[in-house]
Amino acid sequence: LNISKTKVGGVIFGFFFTLLFQSSSAATVVLVGFIEVELLTLKNSLPILLGAGIGTTIAAQLISLNVSTYSLIIVALGVFPYIFGKNRVQSAGKVVLSIGLIFFSIKLMSESLEPFKNSSQLLAMMEYVKNPFLGALIGLTITALIHSSAGFIGLLIVLGHNQLIDFQHTLPLLIGANIGTTATAHLAAIKSTVDAKKMAMI
Repeated sequence: LNISKTKVGGVIFGFFFTLLFQSSSAATVVLVGFIEVELLTLKNSLPILLGAGIGTTIAAQLISLNVSTYSLIIVALGVFPYIFGKNRVQSAGKVVLSIGLIFFSIKLMSESLEPFKNSSQLLAMMEYVKNPFLGALIGLTITALIHSSAGFIGLLIVLGHNQLIDFQHTLPLLIGANIGTTATAHLAAIKSTVDAKKMAMI
C-alpha cells in the first residue's frame, strides 16, 4: 500500500483496483477493512476512494461504445490463460474472462429487449420514472439490492440504445444509482471503527 501514501498514487491505485474488479463497492468495502485494521488512515483512503469513483465509470463508457459486440473475443482471450496458465497468468485470465462474460451478458440483455420496443406494458412502466424523485428512489433501491451501480447503469444504457427510455429520464435514475451503491460500504462499516464509518459516509 506504499503507492497510496501520495494523493496521486492513491487515485491511481483506486482507479486500477476498480477497473480490474469492475466494482467500486468492492473497493469501498476493502477500504473499510483496511481502515478497521489500521493498514490505512482515513486521510490516505480518500484519494483511493476518488480513484474508485473514476474507475467505475470506465465500465459504463465501454458499454456505451458497444464493446459487447466483441464480448466473445474477450471471453476467448481470457479462458485459455485461465485454464492453462498458472499463478499470475491464470489470475489475469480470470479477470479478462470475467469482463468478457459481463459484456456478453449485456449483449444478451440488449438483444432480449428488442421485442419490447412497442410493448404497452413497458411503456406504461416507464411513465413512473418520469417523476424525478420516484426515478431516484428506483435507482437507489435497485442498486442497493444488486450492489452494483455499473450493472444498473449498463441496463440504462441498453434501454436507451433500444429507445425505451429518454436521456432526461435516466438522470434521476443515475443519481439514485450513485447513492444506492454506497449501501454496501455502510453495511460493511456497521460494526467498524469511527474512521471506517466516516469513510463509508464520505
